[in-house]
Amino acid sequence: MTAPPPDWMPQPPSHPQLPPGYPPPPPGYGPYGGYPPGGYYPYARPNNGLAIASLVCGCLPFLIITPFLAVIFGHIARRQVQQRGENGGGMALAGLILGYIFSVIVILAGIGGALEDDGDSCDSSCTITSPAVVQAYETR
Repeated sequence: MTAPPPDWMPQPPSHPQLPPGYPPPPPGYGPYGGYPPGGYYPYARPNNGLAIASLVCGCLPFLIITPFLAVIFGHIARRQVQQRGENGGGMALAGLILGYIFSVIVILAGIGGALEDDGDSCDSSCTITSPAVVQAYETR
């Protein structure tokens, strides 16, 4: 057996042959960057629980006590958000606004209901028209 000649297989060019007049291709890219070191995710600030409670209570005006709870929770939540650096300041503010609006409505409805004359009460100007009652009153 004979050994193959030293240049029996031609070597491929470093870049493909381009037609005349074209520039050579840019050099290759470096190695891939990979993942960032440590693999840490940015810290997400938690939402304040009382801010969520304030917003929920402010959205439930048909329960008489919830607007008042929304105001209380909203004030406490806004203070906690500022002190602790939590998220939820907007929710606390929305709960406060809704709580104040619906608290005024509940108070006005309560006053209106208390002042409403339902016709069952009788003051000194009432007249008795039933014959049996008139007869019993006169025989006294």
